[in-house]
Amino acid sequence: MTLLGSVKAINEHDVAISLPNNLTGYLPITEVSDTLTAQLTRCVAAGETPPSLSDFYVVGQYLRVVIVGLKNDKHNRIELSGKESLLNNGLAMANFLTNTVVVGSVKSAEDHGYIISFGVSDCTGFLPMGLASKYHPLGEKEGALKPLQVGQPLSMVVKSVKGSTHVVSVTPDYARVKDTLLKGAAALTIYNIKPGMLVNAKVDKILPNGLWLKFLGYFGGTVDLFHLDRVVDFSALDSTYKPGQKVSARVLYVNYEKKVIALTLNQAVLDFDVVQFPGLERGQVYEDCPITRVDYGIGMALRIPGMGTKTKKDSDSDDDEEGDDEANFASAYVHISRVSDKPIAKLSKQFSIGDKVTCRVLGFSFIDDLVNVTMKESQLKQPLLSYGDVKTGSTVNGPIEAVNKKGVVVAITDSIKGFIPLSQLSDVRVKDPLERYHKGEMMTCKVLVTQEHKRHIVLTHKKSLINSPFPPVVNYQMCKVGTIAHGYIINVQAFGCIIGFYNEVKGLVPVAELSTQYIANPSKQFKPGMVVKCRVLSCSP
Repeated sequence: MTLLGSVKAINEHDVAISLPNNLTGYLPITEVSDTLTAQLTRCVAAGETPPSLSDFYVVGQYLRVVIVGLKNDKHNRIELSGKESLLNNGLAMANFLTNTVVVGSVKSAEDHGYIISFGVSDCTGFLPMGLASKYHPLGEKEGALKPLQVGQPLSMVVKSVKGSTHVVSVTPDYARVKDTLLKGAAALTIYNIKPGMLVNAKVDKILPNGLWLKFLGYFGGTVDLFHLDRVVDFSALDSTYKPGQKVSARVLYVNYEKKVIALTLNQAVLDFDVVQFPGLERGQVYEDCPITRVDYGIGMALRIPGMGTKTKKDSDSDDDEEGDDEANFASAYVHISRVSDKPIAKLSKQFSIGDKVTCRVLGFSFIDDLVNVTMKESQLKQPLLSYGDVKTGSTVNGPIEAVNKKGVVVAITDSIKGFIPLSQLSDVRVKDPLERYHKGEMMTCKVLVTQEHKRHIVLTHKKSLINSPFPPVVNYQMCKVGTIAHGYIINVQAFGCIIGFYNEVKGLVPVAELSTQYIANPSKQFKPGMVVKCRVLSCSP
């Protein structure tokens, strides 16, 4: 299945992608493009540093991806690929049509432009150097442009196709990529229908849970309730949409094997706007949130008022009434499993449209333009709900869940675990944790590192760090000249000591700054793991 996604987070080795239906997938650096995979192989062989994913992607960027696998470990993980050979599977040169959006990647840089790989055998692409300056994944006003690199994935519009040379000329102009409309042609097949493409459509049928649209004459696709252009209850679909009604839609995903197409009418996605939730943070509790839809056996749609993130209209709203807080809201959804701590057989018996409820933010689905919330009383009161709620530098408590020779596992909550490595167990060296620590023993720790996407938390149990009177240094922006902080020695070299702080922030104490007296051999007085008090002299992150 090929889908439209939105970049949620950029990590060192993969990119978290927001997918339709409140899913998240992961695009590893080895699956970014066919040309980057080849480039990485060359970098490894030559001992060179590979490109950074942040050179290719920005948060909020829309892109096409294909599902290549599902890892069934403790938590299901959707594995994605952005390789052009997979995204363009089923296409040949005859299917490359002028004024259609295609994806490819930079194969090489030449004197007059870039050679583009489409992952197909009978044609290649050419991007003139003068047009390359028009590329930006969020538009020219959204930030600084970075030069194109070999391996970089691109969305482009076909300018011309030269059959005699098998060359497709393209432009990466963001405005054209965003606004280009897919039109009918003799060579058009379902393989030309790609996620992200914009189409003119007509409402053909009203379905129990959405719409059936017809477009380009003979193609059809569904729009579910979450991707309508307004919040609509099941009972109001017939009165809100009519057969024959013309709409603009964007392709959301295509299952080529089953010949299933899904589309979206959501204005934010139609405009390729960067979906944001200003003022909203995971873990926040909101009261007086009105219910806007009750979905039988599924859940309920809510509004979080006063957030100023409105992108969808209510089915009964008046567009002229924009002055009050009710006119600005974030669309939210609570699954039936998160409505109450007790099982609910039928939501409509206990809740009605217009009822106001209290909810707590669990997370965000950027491609669905939706806030995920819970109404469970137990979760409303719980201080920490997810790994993202655990802040670096904060103090946490919990019982020991497991002990091994490498360290101690602490249960911060029933679902959130932290690990204390051997080097962080104490201010003094611990030879064997199995002899000193026991399951069930309560531990007070500070959070050294939080890696939400990996569900991984590193803790310290060093008393000198836990009881430090100085604010924990969690980023380089805090490292102003004169700042005093406690850190721990990571490594000792002849030129000085490498000091670790929180969130993997590191610093160097040169040998001349280790003491008021000259130290010829720092390793005799300083050991890895030792906690030291430092003063920032300069900072160049």
